[in-house]
Formats: sequence, C-alpha cells, structure tokens
Amino acid sequence: RATSRPTMASIDKDKQLEYNLAVLKRRDAAITEVLKMAGHVVLYQFNEDSQSWDLKKVEGSLFVVARTTAPRHMFVVLNRLSSQNLVEAVTAEFQMELN
Repeated sequence: RATSRPTMASIDKDKQLEYNLAVLKRRDAAITEVLKMAGHVVLYQFNEDSQSWDLKKVEGSLFVVARTTAPRHMFVVLNRLSSQNLVEAVTAEFQMELN
C-alpha cells in the first residue's frame, strides 16, 4: 500500500506561507489566512488624461487575505520599493484589471 509523503517543495511552500502569514499579521492582527499569493507584481494606474498606464512606485509580493473584521478580504502588496505597502479592501466598489 503506497502512502503519500510530503515533498521538500511542499514543505518549503508551507513554511513560506506560515512565514508570510506571520509577517502580514504583524501589520494587521485581523488577518487570519493567506488565500492566494503572487511572488512579484508591479502596479500601474490608468491615466485618463493621457489615456496611458503610469507606473506606480509599488512592486513586491501580492497577497489576498481573509480577515476577522470588515473588510473581510483585502489585497496586500508588501512593497519592496518603499515602506508604504499597498492595502486595498475587496468590496463591491473594488475594480482592477489584470494584464
């Protein structure tokens, strides 16, 4: 009978998720879970006047998190370019575009 044992990659991933959750909880104690993550994102904002995308000074790891209080879900980017992280509540008004 074969048994499934965790691989080194899955152990490393679990450790990384635990570490990331601890880092996020230090910034927001209401965070309970990392739902999804991306290792690296770069933020752009659409400029209506020039009809073009402007690069913002935000890039780093992106986390979709669950919280115990409102807002119940948020996007968090731990910014590598400054000490200002991006935190966006996921509400009915939230809009984004993936490219």
